[in-house]
Amino acid sequence: MWVDLKRSILVERFLDLVQVSFGDSKSSLEGLYWNLRKGDFGLSRPQFELLTLVLIFSGHIISYSKGKRKNPDEISMYTLKNIDEVAKGEVLSGELQKGLFSLPFISVKYKNKELNLLTQKDLWKELLEIRGQITRDLENLREKIFRASEYKALAGFDLGELGRNIDRLGLLFDEVKVSYNPKEGIERFLNESKNHPFLDKSFSRFEAAKRFFAEDLDRYLFISSYVDHPGLNVPEGEAYETIETRLADIKTCLKSSAPYLEKGYMENFNALFDHFLQEYTLLYQREHKLVSSSEGFFSYDRVKDSLRYKILSCFSKIEYISIQNDRVKVDRALAGVSSTRCPDFSMETLRHKPVCRCGFRLGKKPEFPGIQTIESTLDKGIKEYLTSFQEAEIRERFLSYKAGLNEVGKKGIADKIQDLMDFDRSLMEKDPEISLKVLYRLLDNDVIRSINDAFSGKVVMVLRDLDEFYENTVDRSFPKERLLNIF
Repeated sequence: MWVDLKRSILVERFLDLVQVSFGDSKSSLEGLYWNLRKGDFGLSRPQFELLTLVLIFSGHIISYSKGKRKNPDEISMYTLKNIDEVAKGEVLSGELQKGLFSLPFISVKYKNKELNLLTQKDLWKELLEIRGQITRDLENLREKIFRASEYKALAGFDLGELGRNIDRLGLLFDEVKVSYNPKEGIERFLNESKNHPFLDKSFSRFEAAKRFFAEDLDRYLFISSYVDHPGLNVPEGEAYETIETRLADIKTCLKSSAPYLEKGYMENFNALFDHFLQEYTLLYQREHKLVSSSEGFFSYDRVKDSLRYKILSCFSKIEYISIQNDRVKVDRALAGVSSTRCPDFSMETLRHKPVCRCGFRLGKKPEFPGIQTIESTLDKGIKEYLTSFQEAEIRERFLSYKAGLNEVGKKGIADKIQDLMDFDRSLMEKDPEISLKVLYRLLDNDVIRSINDAFSGKVVMVLRDLDEFYENTVDRSFPKERLLNIF
């Protein structure tokens, strides 16, 4: 029940009579009746009883029966006759109420209305609940600040001042004790609040910090760790200007010593990072695809299926000839290319960490040779083998062994060896497709085996009549090639 004293002259007069006539002592209810009955209002008994009940239930007056205080729930129209005395209700003064209503954590429903005994009791109950909740929140925030002091990302935060603010609020709410009655408890609390002239500011800082550490800290730490990740690389250049600017703006925001006090800080901070992340990941994906994705390795995968590679592989089986651009060099180059391949790229992963598992960084250029370079190495290797076949010592071995092959009926192999020795290297420039096909046809396993036999010193056994050889050669001189034919 709510009674507004400022709008009821009768109520105001009733309470004035209690205060003027009797001070803080108990007042005779019958005396009050006759005062109002004989006065300007001329109240009848039923009117007086109704007014008395209203003031009892609203808490403006306290009822007594034979010196014993009676609670409002013990009183009704029928038991009012047992009430013989009343006293002024234990309600806060108007000045204290004004100070109470200015506190930021007091419910709006109590503001701009004068308290009575019942609403004052409800307010005290609510204040006790607020005290319990805020005390838990203060302790929780204190614990979070303690843990946060170890976070590198929060090294610039003024956690010391935040801790002192928590201590000040703790002292204030320590004055809210359940052992006090509503009027005494609220008065003690209001008196303590006078020692905190900047309570509004202090409480708003606490609320902002509580909200930040409960709702925004994880996001803040994530963004901080993302932009400070050692794998995040934004190179110079026109293509990277936009994300470089956004990254600089984010790092500027991270320098704030108390971001939770800045209005709209997290909204702006999140927006900056979201724009940066979108642009960075798309650019990273595009460059990663060019350098490390499987699509970019298709031409390299086909090298080992090419005729050039197969020919060089055949030549590499010749055990006694070494060249600079051999198959091993080509295989090593292809292995280096393959090592940069990354089939596991994920945009989802990139949104959580600014670098792929393969370690690719934005702006990184391919360090492996181009496909033209590898094909050129194959051509050089083939030419180097053909050039080595022109060396005098090697030709001598080939000619000697070829003659033996002819004698034993392996003319086909001998002819292929001869074709290799006589192969025109310029054909590889004029008509590479035809020349490569010719070479691959010459380099079968029998030819390779025979060449290795020639280098290893093996001989081809041929039956000859020594008497006939003697008759053909005695007392005569022949060049080596002619002598081989005779023999």
